Amino acid sequence: MSTRRNVETRRRAAFLLLPLLWLVGACEQRQAAPEAELASFVPPEVDVKRLPEGLWNRVAAMRAAVEQAPKDPQAVAGLGAVYFVHGFPDEAALCFERARKLAPQSAQWSYWLGLAYDRAEAPEKAIAAYEAALELDSNYGPLYVRLADLLVKSDRQRAEKLCQRALELNPRDATALFRLGLCAEAAGDKPAAIERYEEALKIAPAYKDVHEALASVLASLGRDEEAQQLLLGRARTTTAT
Repeated sequence: MSTRRNVETRRRAAFLLLPLLWLVGACEQRQAAPEAELASFVPPEVDVKRLPEGLWNRVAAMRAAVEQAPKDPQAVAGLGAVYFVHGFPDEAALCFERARKLAPQSAQWSYWLGLAYDRAEAPEKAIAAYEAALELDSNYGPLYVRLADLLVKSDRQRAEKLCQRALELNPRDATALFRLGLCAEAAGDKPAAIERYEEALKIAPAYKDVHEALASVLASLGRDEEAQQLLLGRARTTTAT
């Protein structure tokens, strides 16, 4: 009887372990799948004739390096950075997406992916990339400003909060002040917009976009002479430099 009971106990234990063993196997399969996906990567190609001639060989060498080390996020992102700088945002996005998969805990690749999508005029994808970067690094001011820029029209209140957070991190962030001005203008608060624009110009006197935005608001309030003087002053500054 004792032997029979022991056999039955072992059978029940084995039966209870089956789901656990299956779960472990499933987890191993889920972990192995990404490894298989990351095993190879064909770096995107671009029309080299659109690159400066001196870069042709360098880009070819960078592509070859990625092919040799497809799991190196630095190499992949380096190629993406060259593409981004020279006007190939879609190809750059492919590289940054790959770098993010290789190093999912690194906020910088999500940030650069957002920049690429933004330049490729894919705002929803850019917003998602910036949001992912924020989850990984909540102390990078430019990230808040970039995200706010895409949300000014669709979610003005959140854009304001993002800019305010950027100013907490860097009180001299002229771009954050400029975006706050845009938010105020979108809300119909032109005096507040003027105040933010003027604050931004105190920090960055040559900020062209702020000059133009401030002049536009002044003109809309009938303050044409001030607007003209502002633009003339901007023109003289630009000519002098």
